[in-house]
Amino acid sequence: MTLGATGTRLLLDPAGQVHVVDVPVPETGPNDILVRTTLSQISAGTEMNDVRKRRLAPASERGQFEDQGLGYTTAGVVERVGANVTSFKPGDRVLGQGNHGSFFVVPWDQATVDAGNVNSPYLDHVPDGLEDVEVVFATLGDVALHAIRHGKIQLGESVAVHGLGQIGLLALQLAKLSGAHPIVGVDPDAERRKMARTLGASHTVDPTATDAVAEIHRATTIPFAFRDEPAHGLEPGSGANVQIHTTARLEPLNLMFQAAADRGRIVLAGTPSAWPERGPRADIAVDEFLRREVSLVGSYETGMTRPHPYWPWSRARNRAVILDLIARRRLDVKPMVSHIVPASDAPKMYDMMMAGPGGWMVINFVWDA
Repeated sequence: MTLGATGTRLLLDPAGQVHVVDVPVPETGPNDILVRTTLSQISAGTEMNDVRKRRLAPASERGQFEDQGLGYTTAGVVERVGANVTSFKPGDRVLGQGNHGSFFVVPWDQATVDAGNVNSPYLDHVPDGLEDVEVVFATLGDVALHAIRHGKIQLGESVAVHGLGQIGLLALQLAKLSGAHPIVGVDPDAERRKMARTLGASHTVDPTATDAVAEIHRATTIPFAFRDEPAHGLEPGSGANVQIHTTARLEPLNLMFQAAADRGRIVLAGTPSAWPERGPRADIAVDEFLRREVSLVGSYETGMTRPHPYWPWSRARNRAVILDLIARRRLDVKPMVSHIVPASDAPKMYDMMMAGPGGWMVINFVWDA
């Protein structure tokens, strides 16, 4: 299959409704790469933040929004390359950052790439032997892996993952690969907790239960912790050593501080708002934060396109690690896929996601059917 003169893409309107619209396929410039999309994956955090803020905005405020594209995870095949591009050729399978659509164009700076730098937006070659539905996990897998690296997990440390969507379930598996045990999956949705068990969680907890904090402490109790003279109610010996926040909500933070082990680490990797909004503010349980000497670090990968001697884990390297783990069957991604549907079904998929977390997990659109 090849591209014609007209393609399609998704458009988000000011009211938060998603449409499939026709768009012309542009000519390929000397520094362009034209990619025919085969599969794209929804980012439930970023994309739904955009949809949600528009749908929930009063009608009087919708004038501030404009039509925009959605999505940034696309697998496809190179259709055409410009005269100055040597990194790719027609027929190459690739992973890129295009919006949901039947094609996307990547401006390519060949001189920058030849000098050892990373082009922005990126375009990665896809390893042989991986299906598109596996390849697209590299994008958010990078996000999960960056959070796990920030957690600095030691063998035998306990980990709790709060939010069992795609990033959370990937982080849970990566924590297990890092030697964590026990691993607690925390989510209010029973089906997602069940999935976490399937993918390696030793325990699961419903955060809306009245005893959720106690459940995490019971799951992470160890008999040989150092005991001194702690403040009452903050006795050491239990609590998660590392906690990964991967939800779009900030309410779990208080629970996370209460569920933390002494000197526990909390990694905030969830996205509570759509960029460039500054987002909501969170109240923090200061007593646990102070007396348990809990550490809190954000995980967003700003400026991580290139490796650095003090942080060699660039986004490109993380994506390569994720693809390698999938290829070696150390990272199980297919069980997370709930929907592979024609792009024409996209409006219904966003409506379903807007209704709540039930009935879906990872949603992909097919563009070459």
